[in-house]
Amino acid sequence: MALRRFRTKLEADAHFRELVKGSAAFFILRILGMAVAYTFTLVVTRTLGASSWEIFALCLTVLQITSVVGRLGLDTALLS
Repeated sequence: MALRRFRTKLEADAHFRELVKGSAAFFILRILGMAVAYTFTLVVTRTLGASSWEIFALCLTVLQITSVVGRLGLDTALLS
């Protein structure tokens, strides 16, 4: 019943169809990104070892934190 109602709304409303299509694409790309990140982690730890992964993860974390700090206020400043 609910699936039939969803399908009729999807066929009738072009904006709703576009929203569902965009959401599905985002969801699929998000899952693929997680799979690639997991595979990358697995390959790096198997080739370099756990001790090298510690250093790599620490550097990546520091880089992410500095990118967040560097972006503070820049989004608002660009809009005004």
